[in-house]
Amino acid sequence: MVSVPDRGIQLEALLSRIGENRGDERAWAGLYDLAWPRAIAIAYRLVRGRRALAEDVGQEVFLRLLRYADLSRLGSGEDFYKYLAKMVENVCRDLIRKELAAGLTNIDIEEIAENLASDASPSDLIENREFISRIEESLSDEDKRLVRLLAEGYKVQEIADRLGLSYSNAGVRIHRIRRQLHKELIVKGKN
Repeated sequence: MVSVPDRGIQLEALLSRIGENRGDERAWAGLYDLAWPRAIAIAYRLVRGRRALAEDVGQEVFLRLLRYADLSRLGSGEDFYKYLAKMVENVCRDLIRKELAAGLTNIDIEEIAENLASDASPSDLIENREFISRIEESLSDEDKRLVRLLAEGYKVQEIADRLGLSYSNAGVRIHRIRRQLHKELIVKGKN
């Protein structure tokens, strides 16, 4: 069995090889063998134990690593693992957006979002959930739909079209919701 320090050295050597030659299939296979369990563990926690979904997240993460990541700028194995964890979180966020856009609600969005804020203490998480509930209660159903569309990345005109509003009406409502949220955040910050 390979010890933890040996794995760190092995990881750094693999990152160096990939940095020198992105086409080094053996180095990619070694990186996959070392990093896959960690990526799946993080994703598994974030998606609340849905194994197949965690594996989908892991596959997407490795595709993004292969296609886009400049691994040569990561100096250490620790830096790589931080980068990997952030990528897993980002892929989970993308998944949430896609699920919302498709209208699929079988994933508990709040739980995943709560897990993404894992640095917060349990009391902070409870406080944040209460804060979100308080804001949701203050919004009308139409404003909730507007916020959901905004969170999904729709532009003001697209939101207006979907909700049957004029462009200026949608813009004003978005402005008012943001102002209300800003006030709530200021009050929350004072408590």
